[in-house]
Amino acid sequence: MKPINYLQIIKTTDAELKGFSNLSDEVKNKILPLFELTRSRTTKIVPEGSIHRRLENIKDAVGDIPFILDLTSHEDLMNYEIEELLDDTGGFSAWTDFIDNLNLKQVIPAIHVYQDGDPNDIVRQVRVLSSSNEKVAFRISSNDAELEFYLRNIKRGLAADSQLILIFDAEYISEWDWPKKKNELEQKILFAQRYIPDASISVCGSSFPKSVKDASSGKDDYGKLPIWEWFIFNELKALYPNIIYGDYASVHPLRYQTGGGGWVPRIDYPLEDNIIYYRYRRDDGSYPRCAAELVDDPDFDGLSCWGTEQIYSALSGEPNGKSPSFWIAVRLNIHITRKALRLC
Repeated sequence: MKPINYLQIIKTTDAELKGFSNLSDEVKNKILPLFELTRSRTTKIVPEGSIHRRLENIKDAVGDIPFILDLTSHEDLMNYEIEELLDDTGGFSAWTDFIDNLNLKQVIPAIHVYQDGDPNDIVRQVRVLSSSNEKVAFRISSNDAELEFYLRNIKRGLAADSQLILIFDAEYISEWDWPKKKNELEQKILFAQRYIPDASISVCGSSFPKSVKDASSGKDDYGKLPIWEWFIFNELKALYPNIIYGDYASVHPLRYQTGGGGWVPRIDYPLEDNIIYYRYRRDDGSYPRCAAELVDDPDFDGLSCWGTEQIYSALSGEPNGKSPSFWIAVRLNIHITRKALRLC
């Protein structure tokens, strides 16, 4: 398997899959996405949504590149199919059988654990997954206190310690708690390096807020949002050179039900250290004005990718998308492109 330099946690919502699908082949071949399998959009025919539809969306988006397959833990994105796959009966046999039946050699399956579960179910799951896959992945929150319990039992099931990709997830990182998150991540790195020194280690998180106005640097019409996960990574990388950068591809880690028409048109443009945005109401220029202001911004560098093309298209007065989800796809596409070209 190629060296891992950049890992993205991506929920399989329409917006994120659209942004990922439109990445260039050059960028896709440089990165390792972790897709968090969610149900598809609900319809009258499929009122609970379908993970199989989402799986087909993932296959179409990734092509032949390796990817980690995980399951969502967010209730509003789950359905009965995901709940069944998370059943730990028989060493998570529903999950291991599901992975086996995919018959996709490029899949890196995620390991699932329960704090109060039977350790033998963890061992059995890992033994099955590691015997039939080149790599396996384990993702854990940076503030989870049960790392030793999990790693002890994962290690018992591995065919080789080097198969394991450990993902320490700081989740949402704010300007107020980023030093605490950095410390949590460092403690996890130190423990993992002692316990399973041959494992690959990635540190992940997202500082993109639920609302851009939640950040102290976020104003009504313009803002410049620091990418705190990038600052944390660079400080930790100086101490632990082999760690892998990870993030949520510039998307907030949690999903919220959206409704009504109270949103304000906004275009975001990810840079290396910050994300700048312009935001104008529909009666004050909307997306075309956002695009015009952004293109005139001294920080705008016209990065070559699909996302930037959509910003240029909006200058005409007829943007290709007029919903927030479309512009999430644009932001994700620009962010991943920039980070891939920087890191890989």
